[in-house]
Amino acid sequence: MVRLNGVTKIFNPRTPDERIALDDVTLGVEKGEFITIIGSNGAGKSTLLGVIAGSVEPDTGTVEISGETYNGVPEYKRAILIGRVFQNPFLGTAPSMTVEENLALAAARGKAISLRLGVTAPRRESFRKLLADLGLGLEKRLNDRVGLLSGGQRQALTLLMAVMCNPQVLLLDEHTAALDPRTAEVVSSITDDLVREKRITTLMVTHNLEQALRHGNRLIMMDRGRVIMDVNGEKKKRFSVSDLLKEFKSGHGLSVMNDRLLLA
Repeated sequence: MVRLNGVTKIFNPRTPDERIALDDVTLGVEKGEFITIIGSNGAGKSTLLGVIAGSVEPDTGTVEISGETYNGVPEYKRAILIGRVFQNPFLGTAPSMTVEENLALAAARGKAISLRLGVTAPRRESFRKLLADLGLGLEKRLNDRVGLLSGGQRQALTLLMAVMCNPQVLLLDEHTAALDPRTAEVVSSITDDLVREKRITTLMVTHNLEQALRHGNRLIMMDRGRVIMDVNGEKKKRFSVSDLLKEFKSGHGLSVMNDRLLLA
């Protein structure tokens, strides 16, 4: 499904600010896998997602999706294949447009669109049903501007928009980190439901170790641009938060005592 072959990305090369974000990363993601990705700040987690999405071009190595190489293919041309949700709830939606207008834009992803969105009665009803399934009351707010929604409602809407056209890959970059704990739990539950229902191959970056263990079927730990741990199946199920911290600290000689990993 997704494969990175020897991918390296260096920001500000040959300067005092040089930073190796990805260091010869080779990673295979099978169709239908739900991978959670953890690591300290600057470990390369978001850059990994960016390379897959096309917002970051690797210096070396190749990026493959469904057997085709996507090096040099811009982000907008990958949009039909890839859904993406960021940490900031205010990204991913148009605040001055209504809920139904945002959904209409998402439904038109990868298609030629006119200046008019043309939300028909049948389409409006389909939007209402999709929103009702989220359980947040948004089906009653189709004509409200998105800027009036709470952060959690906007993030849930963004998530729904990201999967509407059944992308092959869903990328979640700490998409619950900016929400309060209760709302984060609601959005996490919605995430699980949508991923399971649509069987989307998913990669989710998180600093919350408990969340990383609870969600998905495979867990990857990164440090200094490399994948330093990769567990799945029963082994992942047996891991605890303390196991992850021990792996991070003693197994690789690293320290996360001041990292927000400990605060999650």
